[in-house]
Amino acid sequence: MAGLTRPDAGSCHVWWAPVRSSVPAMLQLLDDQERIRMERLSKPADRDRFSTAHCLLRVLASGYLREPADHVLIVRSCTQCGEPHGKPRVQARHGPDLEVSLSHTAGRVVVAVGDASTGVDIERVRPLKNLNRIAAATLSAMEHRQLDRVPAAEQAEALLAHWTRKEAVLKALGCGLVVPPETLIVSGPGEPPRVLAWPEGVAKAQMRLRMLSSPLGAGYVGAVAVSSPGDITLWERDGSEIMEQI
Repeated sequence: MAGLTRPDAGSCHVWWAPVRSSVPAMLQLLDDQERIRMERLSKPADRDRFSTAHCLLRVLASGYLREPADHVLIVRSCTQCGEPHGKPRVQARHGPDLEVSLSHTAGRVVVAVGDASTGVDIERVRPLKNLNRIAAATLSAMEHRQLDRVPAAEQAEALLAHWTRKEAVLKALGCGLVVPPETLIVSGPGEPPRVLAWPEGVAKAQMRLRMLSSPLGAGYVGAVAVSSPGDITLWERDGSEIMEQI
């Protein structure tokens, strides 16, 4: 694809696209490790989300680095075990690496590209059968009290807003769910997104949180976190046409 201008300090590019059925041209873009991970997924819908998200990442990285998509090198290393399933990073042949994060849910994938450590998470808004159990496992006592004050019909979306803020921060830090999500306290969905309290043992970071907006479409909620000393500029774009070219 045509060359893209890399995000500068204090900015983040967020691209979304609808999930596509996996086709041979998409599978050819994945590396061996990604194909193995995809084949381990038992449901076709999960495999389609995985392949769409990773293909979008590769094509975008090709545009940012001005390299063929099949030459893009994505490296991962878990901070806990060293296995290749940790936070992704696009390795550049010239200049600094690209800081990236990806997320997918029913019908949508999102790729975030930043100048510094970046995390993104999206969820489709839907009824949650086990809302109270999920809340107990993911929210602090204070956050749970906030959720209880939300009208019942809006609690599922409020919980998912809390969740995407937490997940985006944990992805940006590279620790994922190794850190219990209830120990990371974030502001509620009716407030500007920010970290209120850090888990014990996790170094406090200058983390900026933003909620994703209209490009996701109705029925979705998402958040992006970027390590930055100041506010960030969020640049949201539809990547549908990019995926249609594969």
